[in-house]
Amino acid sequence: FILSILVILSVLYWGGVFSDDASKYPEISLGEEILLKTNRQDNIIEQGRQAFKNKEYKQAIQLFKQSLDRLPNNPEIRIYYNNARAAYQDRNPLKIATSVPLGNNPEIAQEILRGIALLQQELNDEQANNPDFHFLQVLVANDNNSPEDAKDRAEKFVKDPSIIAVVGHNASAASEAAKDIYVPGKIVALSPTSFSPKISGNGYIYKMVPDLETFATTLSEYFREQTDKLMIQNPTNLICY
Repeated sequence: FILSILVILSVLYWGGVFSDDASKYPEISLGEEILLKTNRQDNIIEQGRQAFKNKEYKQAIQLFKQSLDRLPNNPEIRIYYNNARAAYQDRNPLKIATSVPLGNNPEIAQEILRGIALLQQELNDEQANNPDFHFLQVLVANDNNSPEDAKDRAEKFVKDPSIIAVVGHNASAASEAAKDIYVPGKIVALSPTSFSPKISGNGYIYKMVPDLETFATTLSEYFREQTDKLMIQNPTNLICY
């Protein structure tokens, strides 16, 4: 009986049930899962995913690189390619996470991922010239711009001690829901697209875009100046705020 219990616990442990690693979940990936639907249809990408999952990182690098040679603007695969490089060459890479709407708004999600992938590529390329640098891994999650999903992803990020920061989320509602997890969890998160004033000013959550009031004020001042200079005749102004 005791031997059976030990075997069961061992299987659960090695299967990741007791692990805090966020990448064990199917909606979160370092390269073990392909989250963008169109990428799942590519045979080479699928082989790279399988190699990464089996910790065959050298093979994963080659397969993901082969995919990038055909699809250089594919950010999900570029991130996984650099994740494989980091796993293969660095015993202690830095790790950040990002949560984007790959399920229901893949165009916006990929634009966010392209910015992240560019930074990751530059940092990992720099490591070759500076051995004091660590490689960077990026954990990719799909939250569908859903407050419930965003909160779930945030909870999993906070429980993973290897994640040092988060880039996300896209929608303001998703960012606001995740804020309630990040702040008490003391993990820094940066929203690249949210306009909500509720997610900043707490020491942990920040947003990159200015408040809508800033846009409205700037636009109205511009119209006023152009009107005073007679550059705009009989103006009709519409300010959306």
